[in-house]
Amino acid sequence: MKKSFIYKLSLVFVITLVVIMGSGWLAYINNDRAKKISAWIVHTETVLDITNQTFSLIQDVETRSRGFALTGDVDFLGDQDGTKAKIYSNLDTLRYLTADNPLQNVRIDSLGLYVRKRMEFDQMVADTRRSSGIATAADLISQRTGKLYMDRIRQLIVQLQAEEKRLLEERRSANIATTQRVNLILLLLFAATIVIVVLSFIAIRNYLRDQKRHQLELEEWTAGLEEKIKMRTEDITRNERRFRNIIENGNDVIILQDSAGMIVYQSPSAERIIGWSGEMPGHRLEVHPQDHVLLSEKEQEAKQHPGTPIRLTLRLRHQQGYYIWIEGILNALFHDESVHGMLLNFRDITERVKSEQKLRETLKEVSDYKYALDTACIIAITDQKGVIRQVNENFCRISQYTPEELIGQDHRIVNSQYHPPEFIKNLWVTIANGKTWSGEIRNKAKDGTYYWVATTIIPFLDERGKPYQYMAIREDITDRKKAEEQIRQMTGELEERVKMRTQQLQEANQELESFTYSVSHDLRAPLRSIDGFTRILSEDYTDKLDDEAKRLMDIVLKNAKKMANLIDDLLAFSRLGKKEISRRNFSMNEMVQQVYEDILPSTEGRDIKWTIADLPDVPADTAALRQVWVNIISNAVKYTRHTEKTEITIGADEEADKVVYYVKDNGTGFDMQYIEKLFGVFQRLHSEQEFEGTGVGLAMVRRIINKHGGEVWAKGELNKGATLYFSLPKT
Repeated sequence: MKKSFIYKLSLVFVITLVVIMGSGWLAYINNDRAKKISAWIVHTETVLDITNQTFSLIQDVETRSRGFALTGDVDFLGDQDGTKAKIYSNLDTLRYLTADNPLQNVRIDSLGLYVRKRMEFDQMVADTRRSSGIATAADLISQRTGKLYMDRIRQLIVQLQAEEKRLLEERRSANIATTQRVNLILLLLFAATIVIVVLSFIAIRNYLRDQKRHQLELEEWTAGLEEKIKMRTEDITRNERRFRNIIENGNDVIILQDSAGMIVYQSPSAERIIGWSGEMPGHRLEVHPQDHVLLSEKEQEAKQHPGTPIRLTLRLRHQQGYYIWIEGILNALFHDESVHGMLLNFRDITERVKSEQKLRETLKEVSDYKYALDTACIIAITDQKGVIRQVNENFCRISQYTPEELIGQDHRIVNSQYHPPEFIKNLWVTIANGKTWSGEIRNKAKDGTYYWVATTIIPFLDERGKPYQYMAIREDITDRKKAEEQIRQMTGELEERVKMRTQQLQEANQELESFTYSVSHDLRAPLRSIDGFTRILSEDYTDKLDDEAKRLMDIVLKNAKKMANLIDDLLAFSRLGKKEISRRNFSMNEMVQQVYEDILPSTEGRDIKWTIADLPDVPADTAALRQVWVNIISNAVKYTRHTEKTEITIGADEEADKVVYYVKDNGTGFDMQYIEKLFGVFQRLHSEQEFEGTGVGLAMVRRIINKHGGEVWAKGELNKGATLYFSLPKT
């Protein structure tokens, strides 16, 4: 009888369980289907929203482009690149959302084609407006090409939206039908459950009546059961102690808080992890100020879901004052009388957080480097066989290929056949050995034009040190190469012109030399006659001439002599231009001493203080340099003639690659505003009545020093003296 009742009761429970599970299963299926249909409805609405937004953006680009074409105001263009990027992004999203519908995919591909054509047309209008003006841009717009694209775009969007709306209506109808069918089934199952429960109640009631009869039997073996329970309790106690030891000595920290947030228990591991020992109970956990809100939210969530572990990650204050990152679970167990508190179980993840932060920083740096390279350089990546695996926009722009046309192709797709085989072989040998190669390469674009790039190829090595990929970083140097070619052509032309001009100058110099000698000879002959006949008059007819005639004859003789000196100086100055410099080593001190001794007799009766310092030696033409010293020292003596106590200093300053010589006096000096006239031929700063001379001496000094590769300059002040400098290179 007992066995029969248990069997029947079990069968009833099984049937009830099957009915309940069937109800739950149907409810789950219905709910799942409703969710899926709802998701499809949201999916369809999203597609409709994106198509509307895309069409609006396309109209915005069209309006801005037309506004710029009409006004030329770049403010109309706005952020065209950003808008275009959003349009293409929306098209990619639509393509993803309708991946299950081939018909929609075809429409979206067509839409993308016409959108790209419309964007290119708008860009063409803007470029035409910039380059050719409003009239040309207006003609371009009037061709109605842009309108044709927009009409096709509008038609495709209408078709897309019509298809999505049809799908939306079908899914809503299916959802309603499914819901009605499942509700009917659930109602029938509910009725069956009620019947089963009533029958079960009757059976249980009858069974309980029978149970009373067996009560006495139960009391008899209760004593034995209590003994068994006692033994089982001892086992549980032992297991509890074992479990406590495991918890208290593990790496995880367990903290129990009361309803006020005060700590009532902490595992011994808390002292090791957060530094707090037995004094923690009765205190609150100290979290980072920025995590207060997070902890409060997690505690509230745990209280709303008692017994459900709530994950949290935040920062706790260590006993020494710094904060550590912890990760754990929060569990509200206030309903459990044995615990009655908020249980927090966590572990220290500070090192992991630091590692993750370091990883994020590293990834950010890598991303920044990649962006910088993509922005500034032409990038291509190939495998070890030279097959292109990746290119950036700059590579596509300069080669005029699309990424689809390049990826998977051999790198020789841009080979111009310009470089010899030895050049290519050296390149591949270098990178195949894991070394970086740098050089300049001429490539061929898709349209057949050529371009030059400064290229650096870097091999990526595997764990065996063998290249598995190559990255080529290029810089467009086409303009530089064109400029170099133009410079070479211009240099050749310039060299030819210089050669021709040099020949012309040589011929002119020869003619000038012939002319100079001819003029000097022709001028000297009458000068000798004037001088000779004037002297005859002076010697033979002196007693017949009055004083005025004698004065006039003296003037004629002086001017004839002056004219002869001018001719001699002019010839000497002319010869300097042709005379080659013959450098040799000599003593500069001895040369200056000889010049000083030669000039000294002309200073008899004058009070002159001479200071001659030690003069460094440099290789030079001795004859020419002696002429320099004679001119400069003679000028110092001449222009101090009216100074009572004359001081003349001769010295030098030695520099790294040259020696600067100077002659300083305290004579008449000169005004610095006339410095340019000082070294000119026949240029004089003083009248001939004050100081004699032809005005050629310092011009000859400048020419001699310049031919030695040196410089000449002077400093002076009126009535306070002057200093004349000249420099000579040491080598």
